[in-house]
Amino acid sequence: MAAIRVVGTSMEPELRNGDIVIVCKEAPAPEKIDPEKLYCVYVEADKGFVVKRVKYRPETKEFVLLPLNPSSRVLFVKHRRGRNPIVGWVMAAWKTSFPKVE
Repeated sequence: MAAIRVVGTSMEPELRNGDIVIVCKEAPAPEKIDPEKLYCVYVEADKGFVVKRVKYRPETKEFVLLPLNPSSRVLFVKHRRGRNPIVGWVMAAWKTSFPKVE
């Protein structure tokens, strides 16, 4: 397991900036990804680790990383032989902020 602090707003309203997620470091095979779960994914370049919903496209061998916030962009990660970018799935979240109730 690993604990990761959420940075940014791409997963609002489910996860907010500063929340902490607990990741079970069991990476499923690409064809076994559950599109309803949140996954921790390693994105090369400048992103590092991200938490997103994930879909796998076998025809293009790429992972589609889906934000919940419609103002955030979708990311694409190629599946390279022997390198699964999925680190694990989010099993719990520690909420550090809550939406305002009026």
